Amino acid sequence: MKKIIFILVFLFFIFLCWFIFFSPLFQIKKFEIVPEEKSIEVKKNFPKKTILGFIDLTKNIIFFNQDQVKKSISPEIRKIEIKKDYFQRKVKIIFKKRKGVLTWCFLKDDEKKCFLADEEGIIFKESSYPIGLKEIVVNDTSQRNLSLLEKVISPKDILSLKEIFDHFSSFEKKEFIYPDPEFKEITLILENKLKIFFDLRKEIDYQLEVLDKFLANKNINELKYTDLRSLPKIYYQ
Repeated sequence: MKKIIFILVFLFFIFLCWFIFFSPLFQIKKFEIVPEEKSIEVKKNFPKKTILGFIDLTKNIIFFNQDQVKKSISPEIRKIEIKKDYFQRKVKIIFKKRKGVLTWCFLKDDEKKCFLADEEGIIFKESSYPIGLKEIVVNDTSQRNLSLLEKVISPKDILSLKEIFDHFSSFEKKEFIYPDPEFKEITLILENKLKIFFDLRKEIDYQLEVLDKFLANKNINELKYTDLRSLPKIYYQ
């Protein structure tokens, strides 16, 4: 009797394994990619995933997960959401793209290379230089070796740069010089060649307020530089 029960349990286990891993009921019939854009490079033949070396889980709707998708997408994708329709055997993959908020250029071997960085300060795409006027240009002179999906600046510092950039919206051309990521100091260069030195460790609102009061009695076109890093004292020439 025990032998019969053992055989039945074993047969049930074999059937269950076949049902889960090989049954057509769990084989994905369709992948839906949202949004369907050429700029999002997605391989629908996802990297093969197996267990025991021969059981293929690549198109099994139960085991299909984000890890398989992450290996086949471009750095432009920030977030992945997967929805499974077991009745229709369909997997819907929703991508959230990174949005470039600034262009980060750095010098390496006397050559300038530029990337788009998102709101998290992560560079994700190569960019041409010079770039459009709507984007913030940061020239990194620290000679760092940068690669895609590397964090170059904190979200807080990005907001500070945008605040400074927007404050000088009347100037058509402007860019930042970022000498060293450790010192948190940055230089704004306006189209009239005026250099303004900021300290990102201190409140930008206060620095801009002091700067406005200072410039109210000065001819901005006659100034070479204005240094706000030692407030309340201002150094200028």
